[in-house]
Amino acid sequence: MYHIIFNPKSKGSQSRDVCRMVLAQLKVRDIAYTLYKTDHARHAEEIAHMLTRGHVPCTILVIGGDGTMNEVVNGICYPDCVTLGLIPSGSGNDFAKAAHIPRDPQKALDLILSGKTASIHYGIMKAGRKKRRFLISCGAGFDSEVCREVQHSRLKRFLSRFSLGNLAYYFIAVKRMIFRTEFSADISPDQRETQHFDNITFVTAFNSSYEGGGFYFCPPANPRQGKLHVLCAHDLPLYELPPLFPLARIGKHLRFTSKISLQDTYHCTLTFSQPVCIHTDGEVLGHSRHLEFSASRASFNMFWPD
Repeated sequence: MYHIIFNPKSKGSQSRDVCRMVLAQLKVRDIAYTLYKTDHARHAEEIAHMLTRGHVPCTILVIGGDGTMNEVVNGICYPDCVTLGLIPSGSGNDFAKAAHIPRDPQKALDLILSGKTASIHYGIMKAGRKKRRFLISCGAGFDSEVCREVQHSRLKRFLSRFSLGNLAYYFIAVKRMIFRTEFSADISPDQRETQHFDNITFVTAFNSSYEGGGFYFCPPANPRQGKLHVLCAHDLPLYELPPLFPLARIGKHLRFTSKISLQDTYHCTLTFSQPVCIHTDGEVLGHSRHLEFSASRASFNMFWPD
């Protein structure tokens, strides 16, 4: 039995076409399923919680984007009992890209039906009373500001009608870089010596390699590793900004500048000089002066390519 969580608002009407195709294929193959449609914020999280609270094996297929996947992962009660499948239908699909899950819905469904799985870990963020899991990244600063503006962007909603939603990230990212707000931070990875950075543009913990609609920000990050990679961009001069984005698309930005530090960690605490905007997988969670990242010890199974 497949429990299908479907976000009908993902990438406009195209997600409905994807869902119809998937259901038709399952009927042809005589595969049992139950369909759940989301209709409000964090509804996918509520559905995942309901499906997994019994501590029994459960297979969940997600038809949606990164936001829907984030909600599902946060709703899972017992990760060791869950097998997840993803059929991408969002505008960004960063997690699918990092996992090499096909964008073509038929090929993504074929991957699920092949039955090949892998153990997948996630990150855990704590900021005050807030605690969230993340599959892709948890960031503070520039990338969070971009996410906040994208969430309320009429431009993104317009472009998504034409499958061009990713362009909104480019335009807003350039704008936020020009009017960026820098800050300082003390970073303590794995209880090692505290490192101090000034003039930070952003600091992000990556569980997967892509972020922000296809930017290859952290090539070594892999959700199968069970550890995070913390990237800190600091002291970036204005003249280095124009080439940074195209280089980040292909993962060459780390060689371009020495002003981006990258280190792997299982647990990391950060203290900022001022309240900084934070996000998990593109979901903006407000501002905080303290942030904590950790890699999950628990894992769930996911239909995964070879």
